[in-house]
Amino acid sequence: MADMKLLPLECLADAGRLLGKIDKSLDLLTPHKLRQDQQQQHDELNLDESLLTAARRFHQWDGKNTAELRSFTHCVTDDKRRRLVESVIDAFSSTLLETGVAKEFRKGINHGDFNDANVLLDGDFQVTGVIDFGDSVERYVVGQYRSLLDHTAHPTRVSGLLTWNRPIDKTIVGGFCRICHVGDSNFEELY
Repeated sequence: MADMKLLPLECLADAGRLLGKIDKSLDLLTPHKLRQDQQQQHDELNLDESLLTAARRFHQWDGKNTAELRSFTHCVTDDKRRRLVESVIDAFSSTLLETGVAKEFRKGINHGDFNDANVLLDGDFQVTGVIDFGDSVERYVVGQYRSLLDHTAHPTRVSGLLTWNRPIDKTIVGGFCRICHVGDSNFEELY
């Protein structure tokens, strides 16, 4: 997908839907707050819990580990930027961790690096697959939305002004949301 100069919006929506299907399938591997029909499918898989060891490994890019980034702030040499990074980490800790809000977030295994370089297309702009599952870990499911926005909300210059490409955001995330639902309470904490 990264090599394409123009993409039909339907192609972007298909990419979001495929990610949603992948996440739904991965949900079956972890028994966290599964619906009754999902729980039955999970039970039928008869999984050995040790198979989830890799998914539960520590991964620095996992949003639930944001507070751990404090140990790297010394690498930001500009004082103003370092204070900005530290303020984000502080807000994460005080708003989500210390209040216990994060404990309510649904967890699941997700791709973790869904971007245009990892989506495969055929010559007719049909999404044929996704590659690079190296960042897949068990994380807050709401983090998948954040990741989608991070990878699709790229600034664009229009008439010399810097703008955000919101139609792309809405199209990919919209496709994902047609398949997966996080829950409104988690969306408050997305930003």
